[in-house]
Amino acid sequence: MVGEPPLLLLDEPTSGLDSITCLRIAELLKREAKENARAVICTIHQPQAKIFFSFDRIIFLSEGHMIFNGPPKDAIEHFKQFGV
Repeated sequence: MVGEPPLLLLDEPTSGLDSITCLRIAELLKREAKENARAVICTIHQPQAKIFFSFDRIIFLSEGHMIFNGPPKDAIEHFKQFGV
């Protein structure tokens, strides 16, 4: 990446890929973030569980409003309180 930006912003980097390739992309992005002290922000629709739980932090939006922001493991309990 030219100029070594401190932030990578990716829109659906796994869209249209098979599950193994999606997992490899997620692992690559996590490694890139850790090894080069970069923030990686990406949108991913319906990630498989292994990818979902590999994120450090997730944000859920609904109608343009943030409805959850935190570690993936906390999301399940958060939404249980609403009967989801």
